[in-house]
Amino acid sequence: MGASRQSFPLTPKQKSMANVRSLVRRSYRLSMLPRDWLIRQALAWVEAPEARRFASVLELLERRDAREQTGAIAAIEQERRRLASNTDLLADGSLGEAGIYDAKMSIADACKASKPASPALLMHLLVREFAPKQLVELGTNLGISSAYEATALRANGFGALATFESSPYRLRVAKQVHTGLDLNNISYFQGLFSETLAVALKDLPPVDFAFIDGHHQYQPTLDYCELMLRHAAPELIVVFDDIRWSDGMKRAWRVLKKDARFQFVVDLHGVGICMRVPRTVARRYVFPALHHTFS
Repeated sequence: MGASRQSFPLTPKQKSMANVRSLVRRSYRLSMLPRDWLIRQALAWVEAPEARRFASVLELLERRDAREQTGAIAAIEQERRRLASNTDLLADGSLGEAGIYDAKMSIADACKASKPASPALLMHLLVREFAPKQLVELGTNLGISSAYEATALRANGFGALATFESSPYRLRVAKQVHTGLDLNNISYFQGLFSETLAVALKDLPPVDFAFIDGHHQYQPTLDYCELMLRHAAPELIVVFDDIRWSDGMKRAWRVLKKDARFQFVVDLHGVGICMRVPRTVARRYVFPALHHTFS
């Protein structure tokens, strides 16, 4: 990251092909609208209460309804705009040598990796609806997603967030963001997930909500999920980001969907949600992918 790329004007033929590809993508997404409607109805009609609760979250997300937290969400988005306009170097050398993903990168550049407003609101609404006591996030970046999550915990009146980030520079910015938003229900763990997660989980209360948004590779994703399951409360929700980001993530998602320890699996195309419930259910529910959740 940080290296400049030289761009060249597209030829008329290249422009034409790009327009055709864009049209095909739009046509495909439009063709999925009736299918998405049927899947949403299936979520709402399933007898299991967890599926209906997911359906209610999706309804709120479609309306961009943060309920009584509209002001708090607006404050987070104001922080996002501030970060997006900050051209200062992310890594100034004060916390050691910059990692490969931080070198020559500005704070504004790093902010581009933050979850957009709609997926971040999804996390907020899930936390509001399912009210976890211990939330774990892998991949703090600059703290936007964790601000959405911690704001939801604060609105619930209980719960704590443990967030993990390998970059000390990104974590420093995240702490500043959270302090500015008066969020004091967050603990921070800096280092590689493979070195920090297992140790930290031993000292944390049982995890009932996890957001895996980092180290997007096949085996690490499965390993981190396994760690969450070993240290989980009887009820557990695991949200996986970027499930179609690479071939490795697509493979991991196929494995996770088949894991019988999760009774409910919801596929939002870019985000996968798996839920374990503390009771015997008559069957597993693995819902087909929704294509228009964040459009």
